Amino acid sequence: MKLLLAKFDPATDLYMLAFKARCGGCGRRGCHIQPSEPPAPGTPGYREWLSDEMNRCQAFLTQARERL
Repeated sequence: MKLLLAKFDPATDLYMLAFKARCGGCGRRGCHIQPSEPPAPGTPGYREWLSDEMNRCQAFLTQARERL
């Protein structure tokens, strides 16, 4: 999923991501995508998730400022 998100604008909606996604098993496009719960603080992957979220939010704010 991270690779797919890296190819699109942070504001891309879930429908468009699902439309562009390709199944790893059969290769078909149009996968079902379901966001997962974020890791809980103190669990493995939390710091990475938090860093990614902060970067995503910063990119969104930068774009929003440019459009004002």
